[in-house]
Amino acid sequence: MTSLPAKADAGSGDAAPAKLSVAGVEKRYGSVVALAPTDLEVRSGEFLTLLGPSGSGKTTLLMTIAGLALPDGGRIVIDGRDTTYTPVYDRDIGMVFQNYALFPHLDIFENVAFSLRVRGLAEVEITRRTHEALSLVQLDHLAQRFPKELSGGQQQRIAIARAIVYQPSIILMDEPLGALDKRLREQMQIEIKRLHRQLGVTIIYVTHDQEEALSMSDRICLMNNGGIVQLGQPAELYFAPRSLFAANFLGEANILTAQPGPGPGIASAAGTSLRFDGSPSAGGETISLLIRPECFSLGMGDGTANRLSGRLADITMLGPMTRLDVVCADGTVLIAKIPTGRAVTELVAGCEINLNCSRQDVILVGGDT
Repeated sequence: MTSLPAKADAGSGDAAPAKLSVAGVEKRYGSVVALAPTDLEVRSGEFLTLLGPSGSGKTTLLMTIAGLALPDGGRIVIDGRDTTYTPVYDRDIGMVFQNYALFPHLDIFENVAFSLRVRGLAEVEITRRTHEALSLVQLDHLAQRFPKELSGGQQQRIAIARAIVYQPSIILMDEPLGALDKRLREQMQIEIKRLHRQLGVTIIYVTHDQEEALSMSDRICLMNNGGIVQLGQPAELYFAPRSLFAANFLGEANILTAQPGPGPGIASAAGTSLRFDGSPSAGGETISLLIRPECFSLGMGDGTANRLSGRLADITMLGPMTRLDVVCADGTVLIAKIPTGRAVTELVAGCEINLNCSRQDVILVGGDT
């Protein structure tokens, strides 16, 4: 199907070479710092997501990598070549945007073939590569249609085919699924992951959707206020956030303000004593503890688990999971997500319940940086 190389193992640490290196890159618009001096390395064959709220700097970083915005400082190196001020067309980068950016007057075949014609390839090679790219996105049968005749999901697949047809070194995707409804968005996430595995290409993906980032990425680069907050694998950012911002931005979070106990790994919060791994920094009167909603279980526990008690204020069935809103005696509100089953469906609002979690599920979180 394709002559591109097999995907490198992005989870194998330093075994995969750096495809892209960003060193001290910064961007300002007048007095506004859109991107503080930033360092980042992307491995060959990796799927890296730039995640963050609006104004976090993720799109600015992507635009400087693409050459669509020139940095005010720093260097961008692709495959060992300094491309900081290299023109867009000479960076060997493919782009996929949210608005598809298809030519309405060209049929699908010509939309995909356009970049190959610009590069002056022979007609037989243009035909071969174009059909190959359309086949990869499973739309070869629509080659003679026009963009207006396709659904939003089909148009985005064509945009992806156009980005991969000339086999670029890196593909940049800027909120590519933002215009799609939830069902199409989930389908396209699966399609993009399939293509990534099949082609082995390096992808840098921008989104503000935390679930999208967690489900698709080899690593996530979490950004805020023009800088990188944390960089790591999805599970690392989710279960070991280094700041309150990271804890709150990725998934739902129970953040408890606690008083350190008489010994290491003990603190008081939500009207009870909690055991956790780790030691807080000396000098603080309070610490912040994170418990993810899905880490709770119901019942009395086995004596080794942390137990938090409270009144069930609300119960919401979410399909395979049920959300419980629990108010502890001291007024702390906890959110728990429990697998839907008989024990959960028999609960009624107003009853007293016990929530259990292990000490490993109580995570000490640093400051809000």
